Amino acid sequence: LQSSVYLQPGNHTLEIVRDFTSIHYSAAPNSLSVYPNPAHNVLYIHRNGLSGPFEGQIFTSTGDLEIETREQKVDISQLKAGVYIVKIVSGNASYTAKFIKL
Repeated sequence: LQSSVYLQPGNHTLEIVRDFTSIHYSAAPNSLSVYPNPAHNVLYIHRNGLSGPFEGQIFTSTGDLEIETREQKVDISQLKAGVYIVKIVSGNASYTAKFIKL
């Protein structure tokens, strides 16, 4: 038995192949992913298809800047619980993603 489902929420594509052996996940090229989401103490920034240096910022849902980083692994333990926005600038492009801090 094998079937496939394709969903495209936001910039991601989730492909589920039901053959009881695999589930595949692929992010859209040139996009930003953050995980885990929701997160407790550490957040990872994954730049899908992007390379080179970047400048990252984490904002509250009201736009207050909380963290600036150039690292893919970010300590978010000092943040209060809530919804945050990650923004990265790489080259001439900027990308954003939301995450929940527990």
